[in-house]
Amino acid sequence: MRFFLYFVFLIFFFFTPSILFSETFFGEVSFVPDGDTIHLRKNFKKFKIRLSGIDCPEIRQLGGVSAKRRVKELIFKKKVKVVGKGYDRYGRVIGKVFFQGNIDLGLVLVSEGLCWWYKKYAKNNLSLSEAESKARKKKIGVWSHSNPLPPWKWRKLRRKKKIKDFLNF
Repeated sequence: MRFFLYFVFLIFFFFTPSILFSETFFGEVSFVPDGDTIHLRKNFKKFKIRLSGIDCPEIRQLGGVSAKRRVKELIFKKKVKVVGKGYDRYGRVIGKVFFQGNIDLGLVLVSEGLCWWYKKYAKNNLSLSEAESKARKKKIGVWSHSNPLPPWKWRKLRRKKKIKDFLNF
């Protein structure tokens, strides 16, 4: 039994990303797949980061390309700071991303109307709540459309459509 525990500890220690042991880390943005996910290089390792507290439109959704483009303009090939909060079910680090010192990327995106404040996962984030409220009032970004569809609802509709298409096959 002792050998087994020792073995598990060694596996965990050597194969767990180093950022698990540190909450804040820095790296260079190497890829931007969409508005709320970035890939980061740190010490020759690659990490996928999911921005916490926000949800950007999917790439195929209205506003998705704009959100991705803006993130690339702001941070692609630049050094950023990530304050990690944990991992999601896809193994991505969930965290806040800061650039040019202390500018919160998620807050910028919400302020510019490029994404939603993800209330489900950031209930108490008053700065995101206020930023979304201001963007709605200004009718900018996704809020310039008459009835914007939140990404979580869009994904749910897409899943239902795929299941329906599959059953009709």
